[in-house]
Amino acid sequence: MPIPPVQLFRQVRCSADYRSTWEGRVLGNTIALGKNVGTAAAPALAAEFAALRGTDVSVNASKTNHIGALGLQVIVAACRQWKHDGHGFSLSAFSDAFRHDARTLGIALTDLGANEAGSGGVS
Repeated sequence: MPIPPVQLFRQVRCSADYRSTWEGRVLGNTIALGKNVGTAAAPALAAEFAALRGTDVSVNASKTNHIGALGLQVIVAACRQWKHDGHGFSLSAFSDAFRHDARTLGIALTDLGANEAGSGGVS
């Protein structure tokens, strides 16, 4: 049974070990993803989203060279959670590699609030 999006961000715990794999940065309410958002980085990314819950969030993936299934799953869950909570969520920029990996994994960037120009939002 899948975890409803409302519960996902209540259950996230992030240890210092996971923090060491996280290359991204958080500036205000923008999460700038690192070059590699793989399996090891997913728990830290989820913790970053959890810390910003209740606010409008923007994700910048313009420097991302690879996003794995778990990293993308965290972003999809966050998008659904923010939409459920009534807050804005946008994929403000993304690289061609991010677009390719998302499509390979079956995720349309428009579902994450992006348009073909590399920006957009879900409210």
